Amino acid sequence: MGRGRFLTDERGQTLQDYVVGVVVVLLATFFVIAYLPNVFASYDSPTDGIRSSQADRVAEYILTNYSVEDQSHELRYDGPGGLHDTLSTEAGMNALRDQTSLNTSTDRRLPPDIQVFLVNASTLSDRDELVPAVHRGNTLSYGDTYRGQAAARSIRVVTMDNETICDPSCWLVVRVW
Repeated sequence: MGRGRFLTDERGQTLQDYVVGVVVVLLATFFVIAYLPNVFASYDSPTDGIRSSQADRVAEYILTNYSVEDQSHELRYDGPGGLHDTLSTEAGMNALRDQTSLNTSTDRRLPPDIQVFLVNASTLSDRDELVPAVHRGNTLSYGDTYRGQAAARSIRVVTMDNETICDPSCWLVVRVW
């Protein structure tokens, strides 16, 4: 064993050893920087779980109460008791809030705002923008005005009994904020 050398090691650190070490450290650093924000992203949601469950509850209520008899996910649009005739009125939206238990308020909290609208599936694009369908000059959007704030959203794929509204299907979108 030579003087100043460790056991039987005959060579020192070469330039290649140094470069490999630096590359490994840099790759590990980049991995941590890229991966770490995604770990906490699910906890950084702008809406809480309560709003999400409220949106789901409203969507299920609409499917249950406005579906054509013996047809799952086919909604009645016009006519007495249809989706448009009921939800286009203030009384209809208040009834929806009451039936889904969303019309509750306390001294500290106001009842949540609700928007229900139909989107023609043939107009969907890669963007996250959902534009309400229009039928006979009526925009198929009911409830409160959405201004881009953080909102919980529930989406169901439905068809309408009036086949001229959506071709081939509609998205029933419920927003609660």
